[in-house]
Amino acid sequence: FKNGKELKPEELPMQASVKKNVNVLNYEINTLLPSGRMITMFGNANPLFDDKGKVRGCIGVYVDITDLKKAERALNQSQKLLQDIIYGFPSPIFVKDTEGRFLTINKNLEELLGVKNEELIGKTDYDIITKELADYNRANDQKVIEKGKAIPIEEETDLIDGHHTFIANKFPIYDSNGEPYGVGSISTDITERKLLEEKLKAAHANLEQKVEDRTAELKLASIYNRSLIEASLDPLVTIGSDGTITDVNHSTENVSGYN
Repeated sequence: FKNGKELKPEELPMQASVKKNVNVLNYEINTLLPSGRMITMFGNANPLFDDKGKVRGCIGVYVDITDLKKAERALNQSQKLLQDIIYGFPSPIFVKDTEGRFLTINKNLEELLGVKNEELIGKTDYDIITKELADYNRANDQKVIEKGKAIPIEEETDLIDGHHTFIANKFPIYDSNGEPYGVGSISTDITERKLLEEKLKAAHANLEQKVEDRTAELKLASIYNRSLIEASLDPLVTIGSDGTITDVNHSTENVSGYN
C-alpha cells in the first residue's frame, strides 16, 4: 500500500526497478502481513545486467521502519502539542538562536508586535525596535547563554500601542549534545505597575515636600510667637493644665529672680 492505496505489481520497488531500468531508493510502502499486522518498509532495488547490458533481474533490500515511523509520529505529536501550548499561552513568548535571530514567537507576541510568526522568523531585534533597545536585549540574551541559567530581566520595548516594560524570564535552550543553540523568553507586562510606582513615588515626594514646608512654617511661627512674648515689658507666665509653669519671659525672670 502507498498512501492508503493498494499498489499494482509493476509499482512495487523491485518490479519498477526491472521495468524502468532504474535504481529505487527508500521507497516507502505499507505491507499487510498474513497475521493482519500492517508494517511500514523502505524498499530499495537495483537492476542486474548480463554481459550484454540487458536487465536480467534485480536485487532488492527492504527495511522495516514501523517502529521508526511510530517514534516519528509521537515526536511530531509532542512537538505540535508544545507548539500549541506556546502559541496559545497568554504571555509573550519567543525563541531566538545564538545569533539573535527569531526561531518562533507565540500569538500574544504576534499581536503586540503587529507581525506574524512566519514574517519574523530569521529576523532580529534590530529589524523591529530601536538600536539602543536592541543592543540592550542582545546583551541580555548573551548574558543568559554565558551564565547557562534562567535570569529575570527588566526590558523595555516599543510596541504598536506604545512603550512597554516587561519582566522577561530568559533561559538558555540546549541541543541533544548539551550545547546552547538559543534563548527562550516568557515575559510579564509590568507597564501598568511601573506607571503606578512612578505615581506613588511622585505622590510620596510631594507629601515629603508638604511636610517640610509645614515644618518650616511652624518653626517660623514659633520664632515669631517667642519674639512677641519676649518683647512684652510685663511679666508673662504660661501654666499647663496641671498647674505646672511651662514658660516665662525675661520680664518674669527679672521680677522673680529665677531663670
